[in-house]
Amino acid sequence: MLNRDNYRRYINPVQPLVNTGAYANIERAAGPCWRCVCVYHLSPQENVGKSNIFIDVLSAGGDWAIAEHLRVGWTWNGRQPHEPAAPRMFEKRPPEFRAQVDLYKGQITSLRIMDATGLRSDVVNGLRSDVEDLSTGGNTRFHNSFAALFQRISGPVIAPPIDPVMPPTEILTAWQMGIERDIAELKAWRQTMEGDGR
Repeated sequence: MLNRDNYRRYINPVQPLVNTGAYANIERAAGPCWRCVCVYHLSPQENVGKSNIFIDVLSAGGDWAIAEHLRVGWTWNGRQPHEPAAPRMFEKRPPEFRAQVDLYKGQITSLRIMDATGLRSDVVNGLRSDVEDLSTGGNTRFHNSFAALFQRISGPVIAPPIDPVMPPTEILTAWQMGIERDIAELKAWRQTMEGDGR
């Protein structure tokens, strides 16, 4: 069982994508809304083989919000009209996260808060279960999970979309792949030059 209180330390309204790499992004809603303040990729020790997104909501003051009038709306890329995605209720008991969405194999999932009062919500896109494949531990291909926290905000805030922050290891990997690609191109060019007698 995950204790939702353990994930409050990752709340960052300015950059809520804690450790999601380049695959996740957030579409910001304008004005009063449910603002996504945290998307956290569970570590292998926290996840232990699950494939879920665990969701909860906070009030404007930072306390856990009353959620009877709320649901989690969710869908996935390529979803067909005959494929159901019933909104998820906030029905679990604290200290667990009160709502969850299953991450199925191959699905790239989006979610938002649905509020019966009409309050809009940020949309979290790009969550998927194939993002980490460790040979041992709780995160293997198609067994990765996330925690997502939303907070009610008021006022005329218009924020831009949140671009993912690439972790340092992914920056180095991308840099190394670019160098390796350049070396391969130089070798191919050299072979071409040597092959035609120049």
